[in-house]
Amino acid sequence: ILLWAEGGYLILQMALGRGASRRILKPIQKMADTAQLLSRPEELLAVMTDEALDTPVPQFSLEDISNCADLIENYISRFSPKAEQALLVSACLLGVPCKYSGGHNRCPEVLDLKNRYRLIPVCPEQLGGLPTPRPPAECRGDLVINREGVDVTAQFHSGAEAVLQLADIFRCTGAVLKSHSPSCGSGVIYDGSFTGTCVPGSGVTARLLQDHGIPVWTEEELDKIP
Repeated sequence: ILLWAEGGYLILQMALGRGASRRILKPIQKMADTAQLLSRPEELLAVMTDEALDTPVPQFSLEDISNCADLIENYISRFSPKAEQALLVSACLLGVPCKYSGGHNRCPEVLDLKNRYRLIPVCPEQLGGLPTPRPPAECRGDLVINREGVDVTAQFHSGAEAVLQLADIFRCTGAVLKSHSPSCGSGVIYDGSFTGTCVPGSGVTARLLQDHGIPVWTEEELDKIP
């Protein structure tokens, strides 16, 4: 869709399912291969359609653009409600070796969610700048302390903010995060004694997402996802 507004244009490329996306990507690729035409909208439109253009490009207001975007969103919601919804997922649950030990927590049931949702893998601790492997850490009140006694609260908060930003970018409707984790645990986390003892509470990332209205489930609560 080519929208002409205020001396420029906006191309909206939206993949309506895998089959439709291939049909859309072909003309988009042709446009990319002929980038010199971007300043000549008549020729650009001809490239998109393989047809000569005999009429001027229609003018669109910013209101027209907004209305068009709303129509596309409504189409997606009506005909592909699940496939277009995105969920944040702890990357370790997908088999990514980002766990503190360098391992992972691969969960086949979580992987199966890919058939219903777009999965956006995240590791808040890596996003906060911590290495892998790294000493395990647990929450102690408002702080996060690793087994060596080092305060890593700042890194955990930095990673949580990065995850929240990704949730906004990908319009995530929820998150499936690793249970008991000081970042991702929801409802129950380790108590900070490194003895495997659990207490009520949520990890730094899970709590931030919940505070912004994003529901969080653990891998033990997949049946609760709508």
